[in-house]
Amino acid sequence: MLRLSPVYSEIKQLRSKGDCSTAVARLREKPPTNDSDAFEAVVCLFVCGDAESPLHVCRTHAWKTKWSVDIVGALSESLRGGDADRALALARKAVSTEAAPYDAAAIYLMLLQRNGLIEEAADYIQRRLQDVPAGETFLLTIMAEIALSIGNWGDAYRGACAVHCVDPNDFRALIVMSPVAYNIGNFYESLGHA
Repeated sequence: MLRLSPVYSEIKQLRSKGDCSTAVARLREKPPTNDSDAFEAVVCLFVCGDAESPLHVCRTHAWKTKWSVDIVGALSESLRGGDADRALALARKAVSTEAAPYDAAAIYLMLLQRNGLIEEAADYIQRRLQDVPAGETFLLTIMAEIALSIGNWGDAYRGACAVHCVDPNDFRALIVMSPVAYNIGNFYESLGHA
């Protein structure tokens, strides 16, 4: 579990609920001063659709913890369109430690997903991510997408529903729910999510 300052705990809650404008505004009022808050800033900006600002935080913050150095290196490499193998190697190192937070796992899974390594992603989820808290919407969304891509309708639906409990407007979770509902024979619900 990441130890965030009170302000950055609020920022994480806001972005997890889909209130990106307020989350980013709060972030800009109080720049991060430690690795945990800086990593939340990176994730918040990234999840909220800003590609340049997370790179700025990755470059300018003086990262101290090993997991954070590795995971921001992986994300930076990916966002810059750099070496995908290097990004994956850094992400693997980051999530191999117990100190790495859930959002580091989300970035790792996202990189696996982008590189077509779905079986590795599914294996990691099975081994390490069985009891993810509902507020971890970034991770749960990626997990639901991976479950959908391997035809695991139950886990895809469970993950997408968990996201919707926190953020009912999360479009990526809606996208997962539509084909899942279709594949389990609930055509009307599928159309409702489309």
